Amino acid sequence: MDGLGTRAATVLVAAAVLVEDGKVLLSQRKAGTHLAGAWELPGGKVEAGEDPREALRRELREELGVEARVGDVVEATFHRYEDAGKAVLLLFYEASREPGSSGASSCARAARRRCRSRPPSSTR
Repeated sequence: MDGLGTRAATVLVAAAVLVEDGKVLLSQRKAGTHLAGAWELPGGKVEAGEDPREALRRELREELGVEARVGDVVEATFHRYEDAGKAVLLLFYEASREPGSSGASSCARAARRRCRSRPPSSTR
């Protein structure tokens, strides 16, 4: 319930777990949004009646310019943001870039560099 004693609607969100060359693709939340500047797995809200996998493909295409294959759910979690008066059910899907898909936006490329699991080798 929010501070007025009413229950916040739950928003359904689909997010991609996309790993390439040992790096996880992240995106940074836009200025002026809830949790602005935070790094997160890319994805977004599922519209009413929309298949969550289709929503995730749409969000990756619109926000990052990435065409992706969306696989199975690898995790699901629920979180209530008391400060924003909303609740979110997050579905995390295994995802991979479609062959021939163009690169992600500069924001996403920065996130991949930032999230290296090990230092780059001297041969790169």
